[in-house]
Amino acid sequence: FNFRDQKIICDPLLHQSKNINYYSMKFPSLSLVALAASILSPVAVVAQSDFVYTLDGQDVSIPVSSAVSYDSGQDQHKRRPLIVSADGRTVTLEGNIHRALPFLPALSIKANTVMDVDVTIGSIQEAQAICLEENTGHSSSRCYVFAHTQDLSSSWHILDPQTAEGETKHYTIPIGHYFWGDNKFNYLALMQDNDSSNRDAGSVTFSNIAISNGAEFYMTQNGLSHYTNTAAQIRYKGSQDSWQYPLMVSEDGKSVQLQGNMWRAIPIETPIVIDAATDLEFTVTIADVTEIHSICFADSTNGGLSARDADRCINVGGTQSFGYYNVDPHTQEGETRTYTIPIGL
Repeated sequence: FNFRDQKIICDPLLHQSKNINYYSMKFPSLSLVALAASILSPVAVVAQSDFVYTLDGQDVSIPVSSAVSYDSGQDQHKRRPLIVSADGRTVTLEGNIHRALPFLPALSIKANTVMDVDVTIGSIQEAQAICLEENTGHSSSRCYVFAHTQDLSSSWHILDPQTAEGETKHYTIPIGHYFWGDNKFNYLALMQDNDSSNRDAGSVTFSNIAISNGAEFYMTQNGLSHYTNTAAQIRYKGSQDSWQYPLMVSEDGKSVQLQGNMWRAIPIETPIVIDAATDLEFTVTIADVTEIHSICFADSTNGGLSARDADRCINVGGTQSFGYYNVDPHTQEGETRTYTIPIGL
C-alpha cells in the first residue's frame, strides 16, 4: 500500500482529520501486494542451572528452578528432574514429565513467528511434545507433537514427519500459522506423557530451541513505512470472523494473504492520517471469488472494531455489494489489478 498526501486538512469524508489506528480487512481468499549441530549429549547438572533458548538471535536464560508442573497432576509433583546440558541448550526428559518454564517477559507470536528445535527420541511414549501456553493448564491446540503412541485428537498439531525411536530430527515450525497473541504466552511447556505402569520409561531430548519473528506487514505513506502488529490482530465485526484462519504475511512484509472466511483487524503501530489529499494505491489478486473482498479502515475511538463500518470500506470484488466505495471494475477470479483511490474525498 502506498499513501500519498502533502498536507493535513479537514477530511470531508470523516468531517475532520483522523488518526487511523487500525488497518482492517476481510477477504475470503486474497493476496495484497504493496507497491511501494550436532545434538549435545545430556549432562545432568544441579537443578539451579539455566535453560537457554534464543529469541530473534539473542540468548535468553530461564532458571530451571523456576519450572512449574504443567497440566495439573500429570507431572506427579515434579518427582523427575529436567536434565539440562552444561551450556543450557539441551534438555532431556526421562520418564513421565509435564513441566513448564516461564517466559519472562511473556512471548508474543506474530503471523511470521517460527520455532526451530532439534528433537531426539530415545524411547517413544504416549505423547512427546512442546507446548506454548498462557497458563499451566493443558491446551492440546497449543502443542506440537514430535512422536506419539496414543491416538490423539485433531486439536493437537502432529508434525509430519514424526521422529522415530533412536532418531534426531530438526523442525522449523511456523507457529504463527497456528495461533498468535501479543505478550500472551507465559510458558514453554515440555511434555513426555507416560501413564503406563512404568512411568520411568521414555526419553526425549530437545535442543537448540530458537524462536524468530519474521517480517511484519507494512504500508508506506509519503515514503515512510507504517508497520502493523499481527500479534495483536483482533476480530473485525466480531463473530463474522472465523478465528481459526491465520493471516499469511510474505517474507518481505509487502503482502498479506487471507484464505477462508476472515474479518480481521491489524493495529498499525504508527497511526496513518487520512485527509482530503490522500490517495491509496494497492494491488489485489483474487484466487477464488466469494461474497465480499474488501479493505476497511477503522478508528478505535469510534467503535469501528466492534461494528461493521461500511463507510470506511473499499470493495474490490465479490458477489455481494458492500462498502462506501465499490471500485469499477471489480477484480475477477484469477485476476490481478492495481488501484489508485482518492480515499480522502
